[in-house]
Amino acid sequence: MFRIVKCKNTTCGKTDHKFGAINCDMCGTPLDKKINWAIIFALLFVVASIFAIYFYYNMKMNNSDNIDKPTPVKQREVIVLPPQGQTNRNEPVPPRPRDNTPAATTEQRNEAQTRDVAPIPQIRDVAPSTSRRQPPPPPPTTINGEIPYTFGRYVGEIRNGVPEGEGTMHYNRKVQIAKHSESMYCAEDGDTFVGRWHNGDIERGELKDRNNNRKATIFAGARRSRYDISQNINYDCQ
Repeated sequence: MFRIVKCKNTTCGKTDHKFGAINCDMCGTPLDKKINWAIIFALLFVVASIFAIYFYYNMKMNNSDNIDKPTPVKQREVIVLPPQGQTNRNEPVPPRPRDNTPAATTEQRNEAQTRDVAPIPQIRDVAPSTSRRQPPPPPPTTINGEIPYTFGRYVGEIRNGVPEGEGTMHYNRKVQIAKHSESMYCAEDGDTFVGRWHNGDIERGELKDRNNNRKATIFAGARRSRYDISQNINYDCQ
């Protein structure tokens, strides 16, 4: 075995000598028997560090195992009490009093059943209610036809008995037309109006003479309500 002991000769570099040696094996100088505490403390520190690391990891593993295991929940004892007015099942039930009433006859039982049966309600035929909301009438349809007037004849689209849409009026006498317009227009015998009608009167179009020459272009606009041009006729048109 060897021990770490320095030689007193500073020029000698040997540090390991046999245990119990007094002189240096290399130079023969007596050995320095002082203990090298720095080396001893270094070794102790290394050993302590190894043990500290070991215990730290051991405690960490134990804590992780305890976390993974569920903590048992202590079950509480539950005592179920019977509802109010009821006795415990373990208590003896008192005997029922004996009924000394004589049994009912068959006629009495039938009469009691007849009284207990509720009367059957009578179902009466109820006439359907006429107050139900009726569906709205279908919109009027537009047809092609002809309407005679005292001042001429209309041929074209008709709705609700009056001109509506595209149509032509053939005049046979002098008369004022498109009376709702801001301007005054007069048609004479042989004139023809070709254009669009709305609510029974002229909306826009052209007035032509008997030779198919344009006399006027009319933009009267649409009437707001239905109008009958056979009423309030003005024959004194200037």
